[in-house]
Amino acid sequence: MVANDYSDDDEEMVANDDGDDDHDGGIELPSAQRSMFSRMDVSVGASGFPIISKSAITVRCGLNKSTSLQKSIEKIRERITNEKVEISPSAYDTAWVAMVPAREHSSGNPCFPECLDWIIDNQNPDGSWGHQFIVKDSLSCTLACLLALRKWNVGHQQLQKGLEFIRANTWAASDKDQLSPIGFNVVFPTMICHANELDLTLPFDQDLLDSMTRIRDSEINSERNQNLEYFAEGLGESFNWDNILTHQRSNGSLFNSPATTAAAVIHGQDNKCFEYLQSLLIIFKAWVPNTYPLDIYTRLCLIDIIQGLGIGRYFQSEFYSILEETYRLWQLKEEEIFADISCCAMAFRLLRSRGFEVSSDALAPYAEKDHVSLQTAGVGTILELYRASHIRINEEETTLEAINDWTTTFLKEQLLSKTILDKKLEKQVPHNLQ
Repeated sequence: MVANDYSDDDEEMVANDDGDDDHDGGIELPSAQRSMFSRMDVSVGASGFPIISKSAITVRCGLNKSTSLQKSIEKIRERITNEKVEISPSAYDTAWVAMVPAREHSSGNPCFPECLDWIIDNQNPDGSWGHQFIVKDSLSCTLACLLALRKWNVGHQQLQKGLEFIRANTWAASDKDQLSPIGFNVVFPTMICHANELDLTLPFDQDLLDSMTRIRDSEINSERNQNLEYFAEGLGESFNWDNILTHQRSNGSLFNSPATTAAAVIHGQDNKCFEYLQSLLIIFKAWVPNTYPLDIYTRLCLIDIIQGLGIGRYFQSEFYSILEETYRLWQLKEEEIFADISCCAMAFRLLRSRGFEVSSDALAPYAEKDHVSLQTAGVGTILELYRASHIRINEEETTLEAINDWTTTFLKEQLLSKTILDKKLEKQVPHNLQ
């Protein structure tokens, strides 16, 4: 994890650039549940998901005094023009895919045994799975992996080590001061129930279990939480899995989330969902990322971060190529752009600021903060909408004005209530508001 933003050494190179310097730090990546890592270093946002930081580029690409400017530029250019966006594994999502049974239910065998092998081979030394700097995320990843091992009766040694990790970190499950992945309060208690069904005894006392169950039921029944399908794997058999298929994307997935899609296969045996999972294993062999595909948003993030560093002038042709392709997909109403709020808002902002004709009508669904798709949106997503609302080309753009009004109020309230747990995001919000 990168500890600092770009250094004073870097500033000497970027001080005179006319790039977009109003972005302080990084961009929160969209995701359904867990951490996804690109080929650059990351820190973690308040929602429990990663932020690509400016220092990720400066450190990994050698943007400092010890490396010549031209060599640094070429390294960054290579990153930008690489056609393949490299993604790291998600232990949580891989575990859910590992729990999918073979199509012949009577066989009692896993459909994707290679995922089980990956789980066995990739346990952390402390007995956990996943990225270790968010305890609740590690708990979710570890419990999901234990469920997969227990379900297919493999990896007994890894299972015992995982139980020891959970025993040592039960305190974090109900700690409100700990960063939580989106949906944790719903998914984690449901996985505990699933463990009981598999006769997997977990080290949680009854009072803690009762407390987590009450919180889960409260969130499920809350009128504010209307987007439960985004972490539907936490709803189990009680969920109407036929209804969720109305959200199925053209690639067969649910929200581009392997975990949610795997749960749909487990509970509903949908062929398109199954084919989506198969396609992921063809690409990644033995594991899956937490979101796929994510190419468009990752490339837009690169542009935004590099502009924020103030060195955008060195990469104008590369930026134009990416934005030209993004504009083509925008005109085609590409699902990968429009199905994700952050991606849509960033694409709108970057395209319009570079002179591409894009209508603010694309953001009209988010003109009211009560829109259903905003109910699970994190502060990073709201900040992205706020930034997009400033890119106006007409005197009256009511959609952007409305977005600006409610996002400004929301972000100010978050600062006053001190509910932004991620320190980097906590600095970005007032910086952008000013």
